[in-house]
Amino acid sequence: MLFRNDNLYPRLPGDANQSVHIVADEGLEAYLPLADMVDVSEEVKRLSKRLSKMQSEYDALVARLNSQSFVEKAPEEIVQGVREKASEAEEKIALTKNRLAFLQSTGST
Repeated sequence: MLFRNDNLYPRLPGDANQSVHIVADEGLEAYLPLADMVDVSEEVKRLSKRLSKMQSEYDALVARLNSQSFVEKAPEEIVQGVREKASEAEEKIALTKNRLAFLQSTGST
């Protein structure tokens, strides 16, 4: 046996809702105890601050796209670049909101 860990169990941990579920490969998954790895309260604060910054950046991108002057005068590749950045920012905001909701649902905050 190349690897042995007495903390690995072939079943769910006692409180799976307080764990992060990772699927590494078919038939290989793990539950990592979140409370033992992360200060949930500090992570919520960090993600909230990050979310606020991302939202401000997204709002600025949307404002540029809503500016008729910008859209009419800027080269199409610039406008398209701003659209792509806005789309990426929107996805990152959604992911961050999901992470925050998960952490807040653990009840450890």
